[in-house]
Amino acid sequence: MIHSKIARETPMHATLKAISEKAHVSTEDVLRLRREVFGDHVVDRDEIALLFRLAEQAPAGDREWAQFLAEVTTDFFVRQKTPAGYMTEEDADFLLACFGPAEQTSALKIETLCHMLREARQVPARLIDFGLATVKAHVLADGRVDACEVERLRTFVFAAGGDGNVAVSQAEAELLFDLNDLSREGDNDPTWIAFFALAISNHLMAHIGYQPLSREEYLRVEQNMADHSVNVGGFMGRMANGGLSGFATAFRKDTTRRDQNEARAAQAAEAEKVTSSEADWLADRIGRDGSYCSAERALIVRLRELRGELPPKLEAIAAQP
Repeated sequence: MIHSKIARETPMHATLKAISEKAHVSTEDVLRLRREVFGDHVVDRDEIALLFRLAEQAPAGDREWAQFLAEVTTDFFVRQKTPAGYMTEEDADFLLACFGPAEQTSALKIETLCHMLREARQVPARLIDFGLATVKAHVLADGRVDACEVERLRTFVFAAGGDGNVAVSQAEAELLFDLNDLSREGDNDPTWIAFFALAISNHLMAHIGYQPLSREEYLRVEQNMADHSVNVGGFMGRMANGGLSGFATAFRKDTTRRDQNEARAAQAAEAEKVTSSEADWLADRIGRDGSYCSAERALIVRLRELRGELPPKLEAIAAQP
């Protein structure tokens, strides 16, 4: 539920009331909202709160409704920030109040959060934890990981500001195994298998994490450099698609804090050697029910690429037929 107080009446109130009574937001309604929201070229928190209240009352609508809500919130919380792309703890407080309990959050609100995270440079970890909790709640409810949930997981796990930043953290890897155990294999979307194997591999190989610039560091850089071509999303994409060595390669290609990241690239190369403690963790989690599902077998295939470099426990797992 939204706890933010609407401090003043605006022309939007009558518009939103009329739309909410239909419980469906049409394309024509969105055009009207655009005039109301952007008419004065200024969007404030009160107006954002009103839009989220409408999202509660009318989560269904034409395609333009979801696009509009994502656009307005991303503009406000991501693009118009100083510096751009850095969401604050205050933003997290406001958004979490708007979203309500994870198990009750609508798909419309979850997709709005995903849109913001995909464009942000850094976000409070609480927002990412909330996003992961919404996916777990949905999987608990229906016993499957669908295509939309795979995309949401990809956004949350690799978001800038997560528990392991660009790397997959221990807690995130544990959650992915939990989701795999909670879901019915035959009902999961086919994309789940590849995502699961990739994400767990990245946790094992790249567990040192990537540290994005702090707000203060970025402000100093922005004031002294004319080059604004750094694309954190591009960095994440290079890492996510680069296989087991992609993380170290992404470090080397990243242009932000090059000297620091060259040193971290060397650390990442060392991190590609799976430690004994990680081997013990994976050996305990994989095949816990006495057999290997398709997602776990896909992970085993990726581990075989490192045969000869694995601790004995993982060598034994990788050797499974």
